[in-house]
Amino acid sequence: MREPMTSDDARRFERGPSLTNMATVMRALECGCEPYVDVFTYQRWQAQGMQVQRGQRSVRIPVMVRGEKLDEATGEKVAYKMRRTSAVFCRCQVAPRDGGA
Repeated sequence: MREPMTSDDARRFERGPSLTNMATVMRALECGCEPYVDVFTYQRWQAQGMQVQRGQRSVRIPVMVRGEKLDEATGEKVAYKMRRTSAVFCRCQVAPRDGGA
């Protein structure tokens, strides 16, 4: 089981920014929030002590999910990639959770 994301982890990214996703977010948001600085997934906002406000709509961006699965024939782990979408929210759509930030 994975450990919960810390507030510092929620602000760091393993890979560099995707220019396509940055453009998608900037086109969708008129508030001027900057991708990878002011725009995060629900889980990343939660880790930072913030709550997405009721009724807010996300921006959907394409992401590649990487993982490993066990090949039943050989018993070896095989890496794979899968295309998914991720929902992100900007700083204008969140507020500190009750009980602290």
